Amino acid sequence: MSVPANEGGSSEYKQATPGGTVASNFMHFAVMSNELSTPKILVCPSDIGRNMATNFAHMISAAAQSGANRTGNKSISFVVGYDATDTFPSMILSGDRNLTNNGTGSTQIPAAGIPLNGLLVRFGINQSPVPGAGAGYDRNVHSGAGNALLGDGSVQAMTTSRLRDQFRTSGNDDNLIGVGD
Repeated sequence: MSVPANEGGSSEYKQATPGGTVASNFMHFAVMSNELSTPKILVCPSDIGRNMATNFAHMISAAAQSGANRTGNKSISFVVGYDATDTFPSMILSGDRNLTNNGTGSTQIPAAGIPLNGLLVRFGINQSPVPGAGAGYDRNVHSGAGNALLGDGSVQAMTTSRLRDQFRTSGNDDNLIGVGD
C-alpha cells in the first residue's frame, strides 16, 4: 500500500482517515491488471448485486460516471487491508466485503450497510468475545461467514469468532480496512 502509481502501485488512492470514504478502493485491484487475466474474478459468485466488469478499462471508466452509473467499487467483491505488510503476516490483506462492525473504539459500520463510495473502517484490536459486539459477517454473501487473504499469502475461511481473533492477534492496533460500496 505504499507504492505510488508511477511505480505500479496505488498508494495515491489510499484513504487516510477512518470513517472516510474509499471511492477508489477498486484501484487497488486495477493495478494488478497485468497479472490478472480478467476483472471478472474480482466478483464472488455468491455476491449478488455486483457489476461484473468485462475488462479493466471498463471498470475504471465506469467509476468516472455519476449516480447509479458509477460502478468502480461495485465491480469488486473484496475489501482492501490498508495496514497489511510482510512484517505482519496474520493481518488481513483482502477478503469478502460482507463485514459488519460495532466494536468499542472502532469505526462503526451502519446497520443499513456501507454508504455510497465505501468506508474506511478501523476494526482495532478491542474485539469483544461477546456475541453481537464487534466485527463480524452479515448473512448476505456467505451466510454469516467469509474468507480472508492474509499477509502471508494464505486464504482462511472465517467465522465471526475467527475474524475477531484475527484482529486481536494481528500485531496492529488499527486494522484499517477499505470496504467498497
